[in-house]
Amino acid sequence: MDRVTLVWVGKGGSSTRVVSLPKAAVVGVVGGFFLFLALSAGSLLWARTASVELRGLEGTLHRLEAGRQESEEAGRALLLEKQRMEEELLEIRDLEVRIRRFLGLNEQSYDERRSHQGGMGSGDGEEGPFGGVDGELPGEDPFGGPFADTSRTLRSGLEEVVAHLEDRSAESRRIPLILPVDSDGLWVSSRYGWRGNPITGTGREFHNGVDIAGPWKAPIVAPADGEVAQVGQDRRLGIYVRLRHGPAVQTVFGHLAVAKVKAGARVQRGDVIGRMGNTGRSTGTHLHYSVRVDGAYVDPQDYIWDRPFKTLRL
Repeated sequence: MDRVTLVWVGKGGSSTRVVSLPKAAVVGVVGGFFLFLALSAGSLLWARTASVELRGLEGTLHRLEAGRQESEEAGRALLLEKQRMEEELLEIRDLEVRIRRFLGLNEQSYDERRSHQGGMGSGDGEEGPFGGVDGELPGEDPFGGPFADTSRTLRSGLEEVVAHLEDRSAESRRIPLILPVDSDGLWVSSRYGWRGNPITGTGREFHNGVDIAGPWKAPIVAPADGEVAQVGQDRRLGIYVRLRHGPAVQTVFGHLAVAKVKAGARVQRGDVIGRMGNTGRSTGTHLHYSVRVDGAYVDPQDYIWDRPFKTLRL
């Protein structure tokens, strides 16, 4: 039989419709319907699988991006640490040169003593003390290699200085070596050398010390062992104290609010000798600090070794 008869019976059997179709047509329609269902189900399953894989891929990309950012941050932190240590090495080198100059030791330059290790770097693409070009991380460990050689060179030089000082310990206690103000919140209001008149604002005068401004009545301390040579009051310096640190070196402290020592007293490095004030010819609360060697005024900056002078902000 090559045909299929389909019969529709109406509600209540009131009407009947009969349709006769070729068997092949009926089979094709039914097969197409089931094929459509199969394809739809397959498409839905593929879409769900693709969605899961896409979310997994997005998660992987997010993790990779987070890892990249962490690596960049770690690299920047390492670079900053490298730069900080370079600055510290430069400060130590400068301090060693100043100490050697003061003690009359061999002043052979730092770079000459480590000529096989490369230069310190100038910021113009030269090799720095850690190896590598300034501003770039070297391929090797930045805290090994040349850095270790640099540290050994500095250590060797400073050990020589320390040994020299230990041999002259009593004498070195009479060398002014520390900032004579025991306080925070300090700044240099006037340096050693020629300057404009701070009172009139006209003309030039030679300033024989440094002016260190700070809090009212901040403690003023002896920068070295010695004897109080004089305590007095002057039209220019106001209340002042003069210390004698042996036959060649003297220090002067002016514009004090009050002196805490008397002439003839012995003092040790760090003892309080007065309080910061604004007496005499002064435009504000500060200490005038002078150092004299063999009767001549010298730059007090060369006698402040316990902290980098640049930390006393202008």
